[in-house]
Amino acid sequence: MMVPLNTLRAAAGGEERLEMAVTTVTALTRPPEDHYYEDLLSRQGQMRRFLQTLLRTVSFDGTAAGRPVLDAVTFLRRIEGQRKPDASDTPRGVITRDWRSPVLDADNRVDRHGSTFCVLDRLRDGLRRLPVAGAGSGRAQARS
Repeated sequence: MMVPLNTLRAAAGGEERLEMAVTTVTALTRPPEDHYYEDLLSRQGQMRRFLQTLLRTVSFDGTAAGRPVLDAVTFLRRIEGQRKPDASDTPRGVITRDWRSPVLDADNRVDRHGSTFCVLDRLRDGLRRLPVAGAGSGRAQARS
């Protein structure tokens, strides 16, 4: 039986509550042996060494579709090296449903490690799908 989206929104108490319910159901129905995000987050130390070099040496460009990813990479550059950066203005346009739980806590606060991995995942996806490219790579100019 198909239920109209507007009916679901109303029953859940609005768009945000519906999204939170879907996230909760996804987390509860994921197989217990699926530890992808936990395993990924445990590699924070390895990623930090790579991230510092990436942010220092590579510039990215892209189409309008890649703007949320580019904004998030710019944010990572800005907070790089800060011990406890203010994460309240973290760009949230890159947080997909799958990344919501590792990135946002119950009070909708951003987890820096989860957010960083989310941005890198979205950057990788953008590089594959072409809305983002390394600046000067030729791919960026071809799409402009």
